[in-house]
Formats: sequence, C-alpha cells, structure tokens
Amino acid sequence: MRIKLITASIVSMFVAACAQKTPTPSEFANTVVEEYNQHSSISYDVDYQIKFFSQADDTNKVSAKIELIKVPKDSVLGGIVWIEADSSARYYDLEHSYYIIHPKKKIIRYAKDKPFIITGNIIGEAIRTYFLDPNRLINGVNDSTIEKQLVEDKLEPHKLLKWTYLFPDDGEYSKTSKQMWFNMEDFTIQKMTYTSSLQSESQYNRWDLSNATFDSVTKEELKDRFNKLLDTYEIEDHKEMTAKERAPLVNGTEFPQLKGVIFPNMDSTALKELKGKVTLIDFWYMDCAPCITAIPHLNKLHQKYSDKGLAVVGVNPFDNNKKSLKRFPNFLENNEFAYPILFTERVNMEKFKVLAYPTLYLLDENETVIFSQVGFGEQLPTAIDSLIEVNLKKL
Repeated sequence: MRIKLITASIVSMFVAACAQKTPTPSEFANTVVEEYNQHSSISYDVDYQIKFFSQADDTNKVSAKIELIKVPKDSVLGGIVWIEADSSARYYDLEHSYYIIHPKKKIIRYAKDKPFIITGNIIGEAIRTYFLDPNRLINGVNDSTIEKQLVEDKLEPHKLLKWTYLFPDDGEYSKTSKQMWFNMEDFTIQKMTYTSSLQSESQYNRWDLSNATFDSVTKEELKDRFNKLLDTYEIEDHKEMTAKERAPLVNGTEFPQLKGVIFPNMDSTALKELKGKVTLIDFWYMDCAPCITAIPHLNKLHQKYSDKGLAVVGVNPFDNNKKSLKRFPNFLENNEFAYPILFTERVNMEKFKVLAYPTLYLLDENETVIFSQVGFGEQLPTAIDSLIEVNLKKL
C-alpha cells in the first residue's frame, strides 16, 4: 500500500510540474521507468497495423488483447506474455513459447530460446510498448545520435505528452522516426507510430492502445488458463529444422530447373538455356535491404566477366504479382540492373533451399552448384571473384 501511495505522489507531483513546463526527455524517461517499475503487470487492447516498404497502400492489420507480467531476470522477452488475437493465442511462460490454435484445439510448444512464434510475426510487435523493458527509454535518451522532441499534445479525452525520436540515416534507411503518445495520468502509451524509408519506398507501423490497466493479471492466473486448455487441447512439440535442412544446396548438387518470366518482356524462360556458362544466381526481393546492397556488386561481376561466359541472373519470387510488377519500374530508377531479372513463384523456393534472402548460388557450365552463400557482405564479391575466374577458364 505504501508503494502505491508513493507512486501516486510521484505522479501527482510530475503532472503538477508538467502544468508549468514540459519535462526534458531525461526527466520524463526516468519518471516513466520509475512508474512502470512499481507495477508487476499490464494488460491492454491494441489495434496494430503495418505497411511494408513495397506494399503500396496495402496494410496488414491485427487486433489483440495483450497481457504482460514483468520478470526482469528473463533474458528472452523480459517477462510472461499472453497474446489473444482472432482465433489463436500465443503464450510465453519463461520455459516455453506456445502457439494455441483454438479452432483445431491444438497447442504447439516451442523451446525457450525459440520465441519466434511470438516475435517473428506482426502480432509480436504489439507487445513492444516498453513495459517489459522500460530502460529502453533511457537508452534512447542517452543515444546522442537520436534527436529527441517532447511536446504536449491532446488525444481526446486525455492530456498527452508526445515523444518523438528522429533517427540518423544509416546508408540504407532514411527518414526514420518514432512517435509515442503517453497518457499523463498513468504514463501508459495511447498511440505509437514508426516510419522509415528505403530509397523511394516507405514503411509505416502504428499501435493504438486502449483499456490499459496495471496489476490486473498474475502469472498464476495465466498458468491456470493454460492448464485448463490442456484438458481438451492436444499439445505437440515444434519440430526444429536440422542444420542440414537449413543449409542451402551443397556443392556438387545439380541445380533444379528454374522457370519464370524475364522482365520487362515477361517472356517465359528456364535456366537450361544457360547451360554451358558459369552462372551466378541471386535470390532477392524489393523489400530486402541486403539484397539491394548486393546489386551494384553483382553488376560489377557481370560487367567484368559477362563477355567471358558468366551469366548473372536475379531471381525474384516475392514480387511476382500485379501490384509489385507495376511498381518495379520505379524501383529500377534507384537500382539499375546490368543483368536480367527473372520473376518466379515463391512456392518453388523449397526445392532450391532458399530460406533467407539474399541467397546466392554459383553454378558451373553443367549447372552444378560450386558455391553458395546466404546473406550478403561486401567481402563476398572478392571471395567469389577468383572462383568465377577459375571456372571460366574451364569453358
């Protein structure tokens, strides 16, 4: 009880102070952290939406009920999490993550160190409202590269403080900003936005929170809720992919036939037409920043070796749809390709063992894999250059 009285006093003094002047970001961050640290849990409803870079006006939306219980010693998520959204739920109890599929009465259990069922999808962003790790606010204040702005605002019926972060351009992303609207009565976030640009494309995220309450749920209640499901739900362990299953095609593998259409004429073709050449294949897509970084380096390899028998092909399985293809010419204004782009179907990626982007393969004249790489680093062209040269001499 004493703690609550002290907290109420702190809030009252802070609100009174704000009536006279707007606090500094440092003052405000420390007050929010102190207030959040007085509470063990929070629950809120959230409407979350995200528009990815190349999605034009298409926006993904999800509504959820979030319940978070702070456990500072937990290094995975910072506490216990329950997310109820649509016909499914996600639960992290410090030992495992669970994906609960209500219509099928099925629960899939994930290892503690594999929380991607919560964090690896858009619903996971709904929990990133600072309660589990309020010190992130202080870290932001202490980051001298971030410009901070704090102003009074109003979002009916609440008086709010709007906190804006303006991030520096980093060579890939620009015009990156984050805005948070804090309720001055209890310091809960009412609204949050994040925007960023990648060349001429932009991404937009928005969180709208409501019905936020502190200390309304306990870990025992969530555990009991989960145990009741076990009476009627089947539970099974998620089957992890082995290192072999995650790896790209190994050297010596005959590369599967790859069909698609070549931009801009959209003529059907297959890589069998490249037999007799050394071929560098780059699996990529427009929203992938490392993929974009690789383009000028692949251009140089094409320009250096194309007249000696090297074929470079950019294979795009993501953007093979009307909206993306309509916007592709705009992408080309910022990214010139010296080599052809082949659009194929995403469903075909399993046989090529493409699980991440970019994935690059170098094939010899018999279309056999002689080199593979997942991801791109600027050292890659140098590493692959000599291998290309050696195999071109065999032609």
